[in-house]
Amino acid sequence: GSEKGIQEGEIVEIQPGILKCFWRTDKMYQYEALSFDNGEHWTVPHQSCFTANISPITIARNPYTNKLYAFWNPIPLYNGRPKPFVGSGRTPLAMAEINSDASKILMMKNVEDHPDVAYAYTAPFFLSENEVLLSYCAGGPEDRHGLSRLTISKMNLDSPVKE
Repeated sequence: GSEKGIQEGEIVEIQPGILKCFWRTDKMYQYEALSFDNGEHWTVPHQSCFTANISPITIARNPYTNKLYAFWNPIPLYNGRPKPFVGSGRTPLAMAEINSDASKILMMKNVEDHPDVAYAYTAPFFLSENEVLLSYCAGGPEDRHGLSRLTISKMNLDSPVKE
């Protein structure tokens, strides 16, 4: 039932030997599947708790606290939502602390939310228990593409405001 299928998988180990994979889809959600044997076999992909447009998610574990964080575009394209210049709806860029099996959002905040700018392809680097260096692609109308600029921001995980 998907025009584009599942794309750009993101795998995280949620317990020893248990992996969870997330994919971007055109179904207004990230889809997920589980492997209980280190990736040899997978469950059938199904809708996760992460609403999304057709853009990737990044799941990363903070090595200082062992907490999991998700970085993605949470609002899908829906009827009535103004279409952004790039047509992808890759705004806002959100960050969330998620539970240990990556099935529930515990705390969520926007990192970037300019309506005319697209954000995607995040790469977090944890500096401490409560700080992360986050790089991501961005682009607005003047760039003619949503992946034109590389942005690097230092953020506090408790209150993700760019520094």
